[in-house]
Amino acid sequence: MKKFQFKLDPLITIRKRKEDSEIRNLSIIVSQVNNLNDEKNSLQHEIQLMGDSISQNIQKGISIKDYFEYSDVNRTLGLKINSLDKQINEKQPELDLARIRVDHARKEKKILEILRENSLKEYKKKIQKQEKLELEEFLTTLEFNKLTEQEESSIGQNENNARTFKILTQEDKTDENLPEDFKKLKSIYDKFAKK
Repeated sequence: MKKFQFKLDPLITIRKRKEDSEIRNLSIIVSQVNNLNDEKNSLQHEIQLMGDSISQNIQKGISIKDYFEYSDVNRTLGLKINSLDKQINEKQPELDLARIRVDHARKEKKILEILRENSLKEYKKKIQKQEKLELEEFLTTLEFNKLTEQEESSIGQNENNARTFKILTQEDKTDENLPEDFKKLKSIYDKFAKK
């Protein structure tokens, strides 16, 4: 039996490549968003550290100049964080679209894979049915040959019986040439033939 071949296998390969491409595109966008989030988190951590430092310095006594410098740095970092939030929000539709494309590509590939699985199941059923028929045919042939041998054996036995009967029914006067068993059978036959 020939090997299973699904006609749409080349299309499955194309769909798999498309899915891989969409996944790569999604991973690039996710990486960009993650980098922006990491940068934002780093700036927020820096603001937190500066705030803790200023709080300690206020207790010791801080000059107005140092306080204004802290305020300027804090405002600058806040503006950078707002800019990063804006960039992250701008990436969100692109990220959502990339996720939708990946889902769509997966569904297209999955549909073809399900069709392939169903086709393979049908192919296996067909193979099993054909193998079953071949096995039944083989067993039937084997049984037929066995019966034929038995019939031939039976025919051979019948021919031996016919020869024996012919020997017994002959009006041959020379019974001395017959084996002892045949002599007994002939005497029994003669008794019944006379009645």
